[in-house]
Amino acid sequence: MKLIYVAHVFGGSVVKAHRAEYWTAALNERIEGGLFFCPWLPMVRHWVDSGESRERGMRLDLEFVLRSDALLALSPLVGGVLQEWEVATNKILCDTSTVSAEPARDWLGFAVIQSWVDSLSKGE
Repeated sequence: MKLIYVAHVFGGSVVKAHRAEYWTAALNERIEGGLFFCPWLPMVRHWVDSGESRERGMRLDLEFVLRSDALLALSPLVGGVLQEWEVATNKILCDTSTVSAEPARDWLGFAVIQSWVDSLSKGE
């Protein structure tokens, strides 16, 4: 079982937070061999938005990335930050730019992600 950090652009959008939560639940329901988690969701929901809380949140996020087996990007908009994390942590980044915003409709996206998780399990 691989521990997979789910990254999604947030930018203060409640809709984007809901989308990330929905995707995380759908991935855990449909994909075998991985446990998908999105630790930043409670932080953006419950913390006061300030420079200090964002800085602390980013430090915690990086710690979660370091402890993960892989990182799954659910938005092409987060590529810049994730690319830095991938280089810094030597983690695997799955480009899911073909994944739609609604998991219930995206069977191709799930097939791509399942194949990626299978390759992680095989050490490819």
